[in-house]
Amino acid sequence: MTEINKSNINTFLSLLGFTLLNGEESIYSKEYAGPSGSWNYRIQTTLKDKEFSGSKIDYGADIKKERETVCNFSQQENFVVLECVDRLLEKGYPPKRIILEKSWRIGHKKDKGYLDISVLDKSGKFFLMIECKTYGNEFEKEEKAMLTDGGQLFSYYHNEKDTRYLCLYTSSLVDTRINHSEKIIEVKEEIAETKNKEEAFQAWDKVLENKGLFENEASPYLIKFNSLKKRELVPLNPDNSKGLFNSFAEILRRNTISDKTNAFNKIFNLFLCKIVDEDTASNGSELRFQWKNGDDYKTFLGRLNDLYKEGVKNYLEIEVTDHSEEEIDTLLTGLTEDNIKIRKIFEELRLYRNNEFAFKEVYNQETFEKNAYIVKQVVELIQQYQIRYNKKQQFLGDFFENLLNTGIKQEAGQFFTPTPLASFIVKSLPIRELIHQKNERLDEDIIPYVLDYASGSGHFLTESMDEINIYIQDITPDTIKSGRKGRQKFVALKDDYRWAKEYIYGIEKDYRLAKTTKISTLLNGDGDANVLCDDGLNDFSNYNPIYKKLYSNKDNYKDNPNFDIVVANPPYSIDNFKTTLGTNSEKIFDLWASLGDKSKEIECLFVERAKQVLVTGGVAGIILPNIILSNKVIY
Repeated sequence: MTEINKSNINTFLSLLGFTLLNGEESIYSKEYAGPSGSWNYRIQTTLKDKEFSGSKIDYGADIKKERETVCNFSQQENFVVLECVDRLLEKGYPPKRIILEKSWRIGHKKDKGYLDISVLDKSGKFFLMIECKTYGNEFEKEEKAMLTDGGQLFSYYHNEKDTRYLCLYTSSLVDTRINHSEKIIEVKEEIAETKNKEEAFQAWDKVLENKGLFENEASPYLIKFNSLKKRELVPLNPDNSKGLFNSFAEILRRNTISDKTNAFNKIFNLFLCKIVDEDTASNGSELRFQWKNGDDYKTFLGRLNDLYKEGVKNYLEIEVTDHSEEEIDTLLTGLTEDNIKIRKIFEELRLYRNNEFAFKEVYNQETFEKNAYIVKQVVELIQQYQIRYNKKQQFLGDFFENLLNTGIKQEAGQFFTPTPLASFIVKSLPIRELIHQKNERLDEDIIPYVLDYASGSGHFLTESMDEINIYIQDITPDTIKSGRKGRQKFVALKDDYRWAKEYIYGIEKDYRLAKTTKISTLLNGDGDANVLCDDGLNDFSNYNPIYKKLYSNKDNYKDNPNFDIVVANPPYSIDNFKTTLGTNSEKIFDLWASLGDKSKEIECLFVERAKQVLVTGGVAGIILPNIILSNKVIY
């Protein structure tokens, strides 16, 4: 955000559409016209000196001004007021219905403060109150005040109870464009029936709409909070993704959230919800991952819970114990008094005790609303952007890395493989040679099967897929030697990473990291990879049978040679790890007998597991402690 000064005032006025009067060097004006020529109007500005102290804004005769302090450029907030008035006139609001610096007198005393912009309806009643603030600290301070006790707008509202909308507004000059932001309160019946500011604030559902006043669909006296459709999603690019991570961090800072590890885990949960929504919505349908017109926090969080439940089931094969409102309504037929009470209890238990989106601890209605407001801010930040692609988007990957490094990586004991190191190890493997050998052997599956049995953040999987994709894109069907069936399979899976569903497997014991791995693959455009929340050292017969390359019958404890490549950074030096493994471990691993009850060398079992899953001629790239080359005993 750039402060408006003598060097950029001309840019600011030009962006608004003001032009110099003929023969003048310092007088700018702009003409406005109402719908169907119902009115014509002009605003004029005169720049007097370098510090703006003598500058004037002539808002014309129709726009009423109860104080002249707004009619100059002596403070930055006046630029915001001018820009907002310009938007109102451009939208078609009549100048005769606009009042600047409105104040109220109660008896012999003036009510504290001046309302920046008031908009009256056709009958002369208050329709819209707008409080303008400079971008940044002043805007954020007032937004926080609104959520604490109602702020200035609720102070003004109780003087004009007919008002239908309250709006906190800001705008800023950024390079060669003007950005604006609005926080809108729709005055619902519960607020209108109150007697004072305190009651009005208590009756408010604490919902702030982010847009609706100046969008294309809106018109004078018709504020429209439109719902977003899938076809309206905006693709991410280097420009619009630059500030995304910083905006996340700013939301956390503004809401005093210090537990970054928990916060970024919740953001990953929201990403999972958005991915599910983009995957399941038709192009013209209304998206579920958004703040909708008419939403309240209970409806909003309930919808996110449903998306999250779908996500962990569809992508991780985990059933979340949860029930939708529709399921409860089906069971509770009829609106009896008891059924209404039961439904309310269910609603409170579902939302007030749910931790999937709890940036702050939630245990009652008040804390639920405070946390829901944070969730709403995060959702509104990303809801308009497309995050699912069928190819890798580098800036989306960079954004994910920022989240990962700032959030999850802070967890004690978590050490993730840096992307350059994972890439180096993958590039060191003879992947092209493996594909060539499989083709020469007339294998129907010329694409190598890959396993990471301790996937962590998913770097080895995404780097492996990128590398394999480079090679298979150079293969033409006529070079495949396994015959028609092999060629048909290759052609069907070659493009858009569709082959990942067949050939890529990741296992991660930590549910949170398994989810992170899956999101990492989804954001890299290759989300069909198989990701299991399970133990990489498990008995093969205990794996879910749908993961056919890992599952084997109960008679096969030791060997399951189905993979061409193993890449991993498994855990090592884990105290007393033997007590955490399955009861069949002594039958599964030949090295088990060489490990004492207090042994730490779990990495040795991961090396043996690599031997068990690799086909003859397969290769492994595994990060291990360097002492494995020098120490004796089990090593």
